[in-house]
Amino acid sequence: MGAGLSRLSSVIGEIAVDESAPSGAFGEIDRLARSPDPEAVAACHRKAVRDAYWEAEDLGAVAPLAAAGYAHCWVAAGAAEGEVAYRLRSEAKALMYDLASSTWPGWGEPGVEVLERDLQIGLDAAITNLQLARELDKGDLPESRALWMLGGHMLAAGRYLEAGDRFCEGAALAEAAGESAEARLGEAFAALSAVLAGTEGAEQTFDAAVARLAAEEEGATLVEQGSTARDVFE
Repeated sequence: MGAGLSRLSSVIGEIAVDESAPSGAFGEIDRLARSPDPEAVAACHRKAVRDAYWEAEDLGAVAPLAAAGYAHCWVAAGAAEGEVAYRLRSEAKALMYDLASSTWPGWGEPGVEVLERDLQIGLDAAITNLQLARELDKGDLPESRALWMLGGHMLAAGRYLEAGDRFCEGAALAEAAGESAEARLGEAFAALSAVLAGTEGAEQTFDAAVARLAAEEEGATLVEQGSTARDVFE
């Protein structure tokens, strides 16, 4: 986890912190928590989470960094009011989305090994992300994406029928939001869920869904995403 926490150390310099905090790996989190600007701290945690994943490829650091940021946002939101409180809770939701995304093996990301413990953490994060999307009334598209992410983790857990339901719900919301490509992506993943569940006729449904997805703008990239996920889970 050292490489990931070094990313946190590198972004701490962007905001004012209390230099009297303890040294060491978790001292970095402690130092950050002492900043008087809770929104800057939230942004710093989110950047550190993304850097730990994309730059350091240190998945072991992602969960503690996201958890620390989530706790900070929630506590700070309780002491704030109005728009500030809403923005902090929104940052907490964003951290849960990033954690769920980072721990989903379906991306097939080179250099990132997703362990069993990561899958459970990611599923919990995906559930929380969806709950917050609804509680914060984020609207159709964010809720659609939260449902897609939860469906992805259910797919990874072998809960194929539940995954298909979440993908279908998400596709309907994406359609309502006017995001045709995301709706078709959800349908394709719902069909993939049926294929993995061994449902009769699912292959034909999947092929048809992929054809509709391919017709969308940037459809080739989205089709590749589905193909990669199928390779991972089969």
